[in-house]
Amino acid sequence: MKQYPPQDPVASGSGSPRSPQRRRLIHAGLSAAPVVLLATSPAVHAANCKSPSGFSVSGNLSRNAGIGCTDGGVAHTPNYWSTNVTGSGSYKGSGAIFPTTLFSARFPALGPYPDASFGTLLSSSNISDQSLFAAVFLEAGLPSPPVGFPDRNMIKDMWRGVTGSGYAVPNSTVVWDKTAILKYLMYLTGQSTH
Repeated sequence: MKQYPPQDPVASGSGSPRSPQRRRLIHAGLSAAPVVLLATSPAVHAANCKSPSGFSVSGNLSRNAGIGCTDGGVAHTPNYWSTNVTGSGSYKGSGAIFPTTLFSARFPALGPYPDASFGTLLSSSNISDQSLFAAVFLEAGLPSPPVGFPDRNMIKDMWRGVTGSGYAVPNSTVVWDKTAILKYLMYLTGQSTH
């Protein structure tokens, strides 16, 4: 078996573990790390929506940090959606939902609410129960909704909570009543931070 003489780290150019060049390189890398981490923070670049289990409807802003779901972007209120249609007449990113699509076609359990078209609901009010649900439902159908935005099935579950006996928040023992659900929808449409 052929043996090789041990290599001198300084002579090979790699520097010794305690060399000044190596310490400067490590120090420079460590001092740049916080800047790199800060530049990639998602809160800087995009909205991050709180899920129902992470959202506080009590008004405790420390849970939501005073930040709305659409901070950093356009607030997609019902009135925004009322004019956001494609050349074919459907709402952008919604698939096959048109201003003439009836609310009951997507939310069958109307309870005490009258049926109306998405177009009528979205252009009539930014804060009515049905207009909020219509706007959030359209937002959830976008190819890239805000990070953490609830999906359409969860929104339908919330609607059943409004017309029924409340919404059981996933991963929680909390059941939201109609007021709590609507407060969350106001947050999702950028009209409230809590």
